[in-house]
Amino acid sequence: MSVQTFADPEVKKLLDEQLVFVEVNTDHEEETARWFAGSAIPDTRILGLDGRTMDRVVGFEEPPSFAARLRRAIGRE
Repeated sequence: MSVQTFADPEVKKLLDEQLVFVEVNTDHEEETARWFAGSAIPDTRILGLDGRTMDRVVGFEEPPSFAARLRRAIGRE
């Protein structure tokens, strides 16, 4: 996801302008990974301001559908 989806111009714009993007390396951030109880790599979460999971993507997702998911999460779709 890092190379293709997160680098996509539309996805990057949504992440940069509307959201706080955090990427956790599960090999180096084991405690954080356990807290989220991820079941696959990648395991992408969209969290609300209260820290609750609004949406989750397990596995790879193409940029257009991920951008649509982000727009829904921020109320732009």
